[in-house]
Amino acid sequence: MAGGSKILDRSGLDARRRTGYNKAMIDETVAKIEAAIKEAKLADPKNKAELVALLEKLKTEVQREKASKDLLDAAAGRLEDAAVEFEATHPKLAAVVGEVSSLLASIGI
Repeated sequence: MAGGSKILDRSGLDARRRTGYNKAMIDETVAKIEAAIKEAKLADPKNKAELVALLEKLKTEVQREKASKDLLDAAAGRLEDAAVEFEATHPKLAAVVGEVSSLLASIGI
């Protein structure tokens, strides 16, 4: 948000979005691993089965991470909307909350 809410410091949320996973890169890497496993001429079929099982675990974890990030993004959006609405309806109180938040941040809380 350009102006940003005074009572909602989004820098942490924006940093999380910037440093979060790169969906395209992860999906591409998983696809390459999957292709390599399919093409591998492993002497022991048990090894290939273990690799396939590990790949499935990896896919599950990637999906879980994606779902977690989607939930975090949705919650952050709702929180931002609520903060903006609060600031619009209670400007004086929002200013006090902002000052208290700044004070707490300056002393490391």
